[in-house]
Amino acid sequence: MTTERLQAAIAKARAKRDTTGRIADPSPADPDHVAASPSQAAQTSDAGRWNDLRAAEIDAETLIRNRVLSVGSNRDSTPFDILRTRILQRMRENGWRRIAITSPTPRCGKSTLALNLAFGMSRQPDRKIVSIETDMRRPSHETLLGIDPANRSVARFFDSRSSFADTAILALPNLAFATNSSTEAQASDVLLGSAVGPLLAQFDKDYAPDVTIFDTPPLLANDDAMAFLTHVDCALIIAAAGETTAKEIDQCERLIAQETQVMGVVLNKSRQGGSTAAYDYY
Repeated sequence: MTTERLQAAIAKARAKRDTTGRIADPSPADPDHVAASPSQAAQTSDAGRWNDLRAAEIDAETLIRNRVLSVGSNRDSTPFDILRTRILQRMRENGWRRIAITSPTPRCGKSTLALNLAFGMSRQPDRKIVSIETDMRRPSHETLLGIDPANRSVARFFDSRSSFADTAILALPNLAFATNSSTEAQASDVLLGSAVGPLLAQFDKDYAPDVTIFDTPPLLANDDAMAFLTHVDCALIIAAAGETTAKEIDQCERLIAQETQVMGVVLNKSRQGGSTAAYDYY
């Protein structure tokens, strides 16, 4: 699957919106349900083991319905693109390759933002981007992406019961997602495991991603994110306008600073700049 095909599917899906802004239901033979063919997946850079990853069907209408809007450059993607560029600049300046996306509490929008960042970064074809869902108690990526569950488990990858290729799917030739098809009750024990560091080091060697995005659990909800932060170069906090308090943000900044670098804070659900300005970064 090429980026251009998925962008075209997104554009067609947008055109189906009714006056309420909803997406019309697709027909069974709708061409917007696109998939990467094996031959297209093989066009991935031959560095590392990207050709081992299975191609997945990405449903354009599901992406739009779930506000995953950064597949193509457009008016809706602008706030995400601005954030993406700032993040990439900071990471390049500091030599960082791993970033955690977290929030103080649930329902701040961190998973949606993480997926938008992944698609936005992948629009630079010379970059290889990996997104790993480390929020294993409340997984959402398969639903947000509209991909069928297939018994994938980041927990099994982190404790050496399965390979990264068994856990991940190839959404675009330079974009892979590692997702969870079910919950993991012992998530913090998995994330604290001694195997996680060496496994990630081997993953970096095998797949050589330019950026790896980790969607981690809310920091103040449990100890899962704290168990994992030592494995990333920096962390971005997603706060919800009108919901997250300054005290909660301060708590998160202090907790992150104990383990890694604080990239910044994104104010989600902010409409001060107009209907498309869903994010403010500071």
